[in-house]
Order: sequence, then C-alpha cells, then structure tokens
Amino acid sequence: MYIYLLTFIVLSYLIKVCLLPLTVQNDLLVIYRTSYYITQDQWNIYAYMAQPEVYARDVVPGHPPAPYPYSAYLSSAAWLELLRLSGLITYDGWTAVWTLPSRSLWFLLLKLPYLATDLLTGSLLLKLFAPRKGLIAWALWSWSATAAYLLFMGQNDLYPTLFLALAAYLGSR
Repeated sequence: MYIYLLTFIVLSYLIKVCLLPLTVQNDLLVIYRTSYYITQDQWNIYAYMAQPEVYARDVVPGHPPAPYPYSAYLSSAAWLELLRLSGLITYDGWTAVWTLPSRSLWFLLLKLPYLATDLLTGSLLLKLFAPRKGLIAWALWSWSATAAYLLFMGQNDLYPTLFLALAAYLGSR
C-alpha cells in the first residue's frame, strides 16, 4: 500500500515539473517584474509602480500596480538576484512584464520556490498524521486541483498554506 501511495505522489510531482514551464498567469510576472525594480534600487515599490509610465509598461490593464505585501516582493527580488548571480537568468531583454528572454526557462525557474513550498506542505501533512494516513493526506494534496493551480500559475497563496500546515503540525505536538 505504501509503495502505491509513494508512486502516486512522485507521479504527481513529475507531471508538475513537466508542466511548470508551460503554464503561467499574470500575477506571477507582475510580482516578479515589480520585484525586479527592488533589485534596481527602487525600494519604495508602491510609489514607483504607481507612476503612470511604469504602470502602463509593466502592469496588466485592470490590475492594481502593487497589491501584495512588501515581503512578497522582497522575497521574489532575492530569488531573482540569486538566479541572476548564479547565471541562470539575465535581465537583458526584460523590458516589460511579458518580454522575458526565455519564457519556458523563466517560468520554471520563477516557480521553483512554489514547488519547494508545495513539497514542504505535503511533507508536513505526512508528519501530521500516522504514516498511512499521512501518505494519503500528501497524495490528496499533491493531486489537489487547488494545489496544482497555485503551483502552475505561480500564486503566493502557497506560502500561507504552508504556514497553516506548519501551525497544524506544531499545534499537534
């Protein structure tokens, strides 16, 4: 029984890794594009993004200029810089939200923190329950349409979900 559940979980993550470079939503790129400006010493991101010329170039019409908490932008900026310093990406050619130099590669790399969060959430579910029930919980999480949407589209909602799973785990101890 355990081997089937483990196989089921691993299969879900193999499929997710294959689909990560192919899926995206505006929020992911707006967050990372806004975070990019932090890497360029624009520390007051809310004032910077509210400028009409920046907003028109870098925000999807109808989307607020900087609707997320500062920590979302700061952590994304740190991830961008880590990718740049490691040589995996370059900012050359990234002149607006959707003008990425290599979309599939960028989509994959920008979603790696979300994938790690997804895996951590599953492992916390594993630890939260007895071994068999924990594997079932992780399998249900790994195949959940909500979890897949959050991962594929690059939604920051995975982070509070991880903290809720962590709170449940710590509360059970």
